[in-house]
Amino acid sequence: MDYTPKDKDFRKKVQDSFGRQKFMDLIGAELVEVNPGYCEIKVPFDETLTQQHGFFHAGVMSTLAGTTAGSAPSSL
Repeated sequence: MDYTPKDKDFRKKVQDSFGRQKFMDLIGAELVEVNPGYCEIKVPFDETLTQQHGFFHAGVMSTLAGTTAGSAPSSL
């Protein structure tokens, strides 16, 4: 696969899209790194985002998976 971005401003495109996602603000998500075909997002631990056993709720994890899975290819 060719990982050459079609848009020279791919980072800004991904950052702008991420910045419009209000749920990312709600859970404290941070866009850490964007490279061609790669996106890293982190969420600091917060007890309000846990399930009954004290681990991150699966909803948080699936949100991160969905957002990174959409953001990474949009960098190309």
